[in-house]
This record gives sequence, structure tokens and C-alpha cells, in this order.
Amino acid sequence: QLGTGHAVQQAVPVLADDGVVLVLNGDVPLIEPATLRQLLQASAGQHLALLSVDTGEDATGYGRVVRSADATRSVQAIVEHKDANEAQRRITEWYSGVMAAPAALLKGLLGRLTNHNSQGEYYLTDVVKHAVAEGREVRAITTADAVQVAGVNSPQQLAELERAHQRRLADAFMAQGVRLADPARFDVRGE
Repeated sequence: QLGTGHAVQQAVPVLADDGVVLVLNGDVPLIEPATLRQLLQASAGQHLALLSVDTGEDATGYGRVVRSADATRSVQAIVEHKDANEAQRRITEWYSGVMAAPAALLKGLLGRLTNHNSQGEYYLTDVVKHAVAEGREVRAITTADAVQVAGVNSPQQLAELERAHQRRLADAFMAQGVRLADPARFDVRGE
């Protein structure tokens, strides 16, 4: 209830300093294991690594990934939609809510969070600006596949994601030579 940063702070007592923490949202069922492996590789046990999404479309409601203007285009911060200025709201790259970081680094960054923002919450996304302020490289793996990180907040969204999942299965089977008369009516469960 105090924000995503506060939620992750609750896990700090059980995190081993020599581990790597993978932060996921509980309402995101279609994240691919290969995507998570890429994120862990980007972290390499040394860096804060984010999964961002850029579909080139409006990102209203999402935290924008702010990058440097120079040729490196390095990640500088994540700005929540409610706190973003007009220029930042035009950014189409947004943070998915998924990150990987060495536990010791993440613990230190979590300890610097405050709730001085428009929602009075402890934003997990603020760990990015604190890492950058410490001179640490923040890496981002970017995908255009927003379905992987789509959350479920209503029965309608659950139905939409179930249909997207079934369509992906149908496409995979058809690529292997299976003939489906109507992939929109395809439904498979389990193995």
C-alpha cells in the first residue's frame, strides 16, 4: 500500500548479499523465461537491469524510461506518468515493472527511497536515479512485445491475455505444420 519500493523493501531481510534479485509483478502471467534470462545476463550480477517496452505508441499510465541525449542513450531515470512533464510523456519507452539487480546493490538503493512524489508512495523506479547518481551503469533490455508484461486487473484483461496466450500456442503449432481451421477458436491446456 505504500508503493512498489516499499513492497520490495519487505523482502530485504531475507535477501542474501551475494545473490541476484529478480523483481516481477504477480499479475503478469505471460513473461517468457528467455526474456528473464536475457535480463539476468544484462545484470551479470553487477548491474541494475530493467526490462522496458517500446512499441512506438502512447505510453499513458506507465513510467517512462528517460535516457541521456548523447550517443550512449544510457538510462538516467524512470519517471512515473503522474510525475512526468510534457516532454517526458512523449517518450514511448516505458518500464515494465521487471528488473534484476545484485542483492547488495538493491538493498542500498532501496534504503535511499523517499515518498516525496505526487502519490506519496515509495517508488521502486527511483532506484534507477539513485544508481545513476552513484555512477553505476543501468542497463535496459527493450522489447516491443507488450503482451509479455501485460498485467491482469480485471476479468476482461484476464480474458484478453488468455486469448493472446492461446493465439501464441496456435501460431507455434501451425509453424510446426499443424493445420487449424480457426486459430481464434483454438484452446489447449497443460502439456
